[in-house]
Amino acid sequence: IPNGIDCDTFAPHFPDERPVDPPLAMTACRFDPAKNIDLLVRAAAMLRDRGRPWRVDVCGGGGVEADLTRMASELKLGDLVRFPGWIDTQAMPERYARAQAFVLPSRYEGMSNALLEAMAAGATPVVNNYPGVAALVEHGRTGMIMQAETAAELADLLDKLASLPDTGRSLGRAAREHVRENYAWERTA
Repeated sequence: IPNGIDCDTFAPHFPDERPVDPPLAMTACRFDPAKNIDLLVRAAAMLRDRGRPWRVDVCGGGGVEADLTRMASELKLGDLVRFPGWIDTQAMPERYARAQAFVLPSRYEGMSNALLEAMAAGATPVVNNYPGVAALVEHGRTGMIMQAETAAELADLLDKLASLPDTGRSLGRAAREHVRENYAWERTA
């Protein structure tokens, strides 16, 4: 039985208010080496250096938090990469709904509730190619899947989303529909 999501709570509440410049990517997880969050921080630096910056919210905390904040500081990412800590559950639907992309660069995952919530809220998923990801994200239809697990590849995918905003919105809508059809509480219950 797969995880279930409340698709009324996790919904695209603010589609017209999503910032366009710079776009917003987010992730939400415990900060563990297996989550590969350093990839997202390095990708943010690459995008800035290309002149196509993204704002990145890295929500959560734990094990390698000090390493990640130090990396962001050393890369001089300033306000582009923020670490707001653990976010109250009630505030997460709005955070997901404001993001253009939800990035999950993990090396392996179970069925990620955070990913399903973000997809239900209409954020385009950008995920690593860990086992089982194909059940949740289909590359080019409901999101984007990294193959090489590099910061450069992640930066390229986010750059593509920024340069093709209609494609990003289309992927976000398809991601939401995929969750509604397959993982809404009504379906899983």
